[in-house]
Amino acid sequence: MKKHSATDEPSDGHHWAGKLADLARRAGSIVLRGGYRFGKAGLTSTIDLGTGVVRAVKGKRGRKVGEPGTRQDAAEATAVSALLTAEFLQQGSVPEEIESAYARAYPGLAADESFAEAVNRLDGDPAALEGLLSGIKGKLFEQRAAAELAADLPDGESVQLAASATQPGHDLEHIDADGELIGLLQAKAVATPEAVLDHLARHPDIPVITTGEVQQALAGHPALATWQPQILHVELSQEVSDAAVEVAGPSLLPFGATTVVAIRLATGDGSIDDRLCDAGEDIGRNFPAIMVASAVGTVTGTIWLAIPAAWGTRWLIGEGTVYRQQVWESLKQKLRGTPAPIHDIRLDPGGAR
Repeated sequence: MKKHSATDEPSDGHHWAGKLADLARRAGSIVLRGGYRFGKAGLTSTIDLGTGVVRAVKGKRGRKVGEPGTRQDAAEATAVSALLTAEFLQQGSVPEEIESAYARAYPGLAADESFAEAVNRLDGDPAALEGLLSGIKGKLFEQRAAAELAADLPDGESVQLAASATQPGHDLEHIDADGELIGLLQAKAVATPEAVLDHLARHPDIPVITTGEVQQALAGHPALATWQPQILHVELSQEVSDAAVEVAGPSLLPFGATTVVAIRLATGDGSIDDRLCDAGEDIGRNFPAIMVASAVGTVTGTIWLAIPAAWGTRWLIGEGTVYRQQVWESLKQKLRGTPAPIHDIRLDPGGAR
């Protein structure tokens, strides 16, 4: 019988384990190299943006429209604008009634961010998002109940929401024709009776209006007001959830990064490793333009101002890049003893950007 020694060929398992280890090392190398080039390009572009802004303020220019580098900047600015436009358009509009409920339920939060922004910020925290939507649902119920009740009142009488979103004991105020308060109501947008019964124990003199499901469960109970709105909890919850889903579409920025990688792999030069690293540099180079355009879109609330912001930022980055390269080439020429006028130096389309 033949005995195997340590020098025999490795088994298939060891062979594949070795290949996987090599693949992991290669992937790690690509990530490190690509990440380094992304960071370097992003930092360089940010510095170039600052330089471009300063030169623009001084009325100086470094490029002509027809230069190859300018055409590439325009192409990249167009790609950034298209990506931001697509991301903006994929978000559905929020019903005005829900926006109003959000602003009333969370006035402090609404002063800093929209309903869509709040939903997207909390998208990774289901418990916090559920709490946000629950508060909006409650305020939406109050708004609709107030409108329904006001329609049934005699002329001159009205219903208004409590001044504070956290007013203890009541949510709605019944006002007579002379502007005097003549009644209070507590609104409970719930699916089960427990919250209504708890309110009765704490505020026995303030009746409750609630959803159709709880009205049916507590029919004739003294906690319930004589008048009740015709609003179902299940329908209210679905409406608020649908609004959140409508504005919480996935970000297209990862898709844009994937597209850059695919284009580099298909059209780039060098090995696959080099092309992937080039893609990281491409993304980093345009990162400041994406950030500036996104900030403009967020502050102004319109994508149509973000588009020129993307173009303008990319142009200013290019201006700063050209000036940096001109200064570097001039410095090298001086060190060699053959200085060249800066205005004769042109951006090399094949060089670093």
